[in-house]
Amino acid sequence: MPSAISTAATVVLDARDWRAREEAHAERADALTAAHRARATRGERHPIEDFLFTYYPYSPSLLRRWHPGAGVELADAAGTPRADWRWYAPGATARGLIVDRAAMEREKAPMLATSELLLDAFELARDIRYLDMQASPYDMREWGGAPVRIETGEGKAEYVRRQRGFAERSNALRHRILDAWRGAGAVGEEGGTLAARHGTVVASTHG
Repeated sequence: MPSAISTAATVVLDARDWRAREEAHAERADALTAAHRARATRGERHPIEDFLFTYYPYSPSLLRRWHPGAGVELADAAGTPRADWRWYAPGATARGLIVDRAAMEREKAPMLATSELLLDAFELARDIRYLDMQASPYDMREWGGAPVRIETGEGKAEYVRRQRGFAERSNALRHRILDAWRGAGAVGEEGGTLAARHGTVVASTHG
């Protein structure tokens, strides 16, 4: 039996499929934020990674919360905590919940795609932040940031190579976000303001 079926314009994910994706997403988010959460309990700061949780409006708990994307219905989800979450409404199937795309668009909700894309965007933002600080005049080695000496030919070449990689990843994310806005990428994707900012971040790093 397929795990995703289409009813009119709505994709319905069966319970086994969406719960597996939810669990995998939570595990991935936990791994990405584990060091930050551990430092927070000890009252320690990290000059590179703390930026990700202050500049962007995504706490570890929000990053951990899985969404299937606008217009997707989750079978057998009524009665779960997400029934009380914003933008979830009763679906067309018995005990189903749908992410209400129309409501999200009316309220200009920042995320229309899937939470998997959000974590991809978070990883890109992290990698960009590390390179920014590695290429800065500050010594970041204590925090895992080996210097990229852009004043040298070798350092400049490394910086340009990595920036090109960021641009490629950013463009791919941008296409996935556009697919979600058009209603074409909800089942496998997620994104929003965090990913949408990356084009600006890439363009504004060291020249």
